[in-house]
Amino acid sequence: MAFVYGELKQAKEDIKVAFKHNETNYRPILDIIHLKAKGRLDSPLHLTAYMLNPFYYYKDYTLQSEDAQVVMDGVIECVEHFLPDDVEAQDSVINIELLKYKNREGAFGKALAKKGCERNDDNYDPGKLF
Repeated sequence: MAFVYGELKQAKEDIKVAFKHNETNYRPILDIIHLKAKGRLDSPLHLTAYMLNPFYYYKDYTLQSEDAQVVMDGVIECVEHFLPDDVEAQDSVINIELLKYKNREGAFGKALAKKGCERNDDNYDPGKLF
């Protein structure tokens, strides 16, 4: 799941390139993709998985700019869903733990964590390295 939203985003960019950025030609295709993905592949859980996937977050800095509001809204909604009625836990995840991830602090800055950023590997499992 950590790659679904990112791969869909990349596919949309590839379609634009294939049509030489001629919006008249690629727009109908992107509209169909948007219609089919809406509410399914752009859910808060998919957006959270996308943000927490180091391959995208640390390598694709557009995630931190153009998609930032949409992605962050999804992350917040996901945290609220998994931690209902626990504002303290929600605050900890969003304002403390997520900042550690964004700034590569602690375990997020270790060599093993950086290794996960090198390639788009859906089978990457740090538990299998030991």
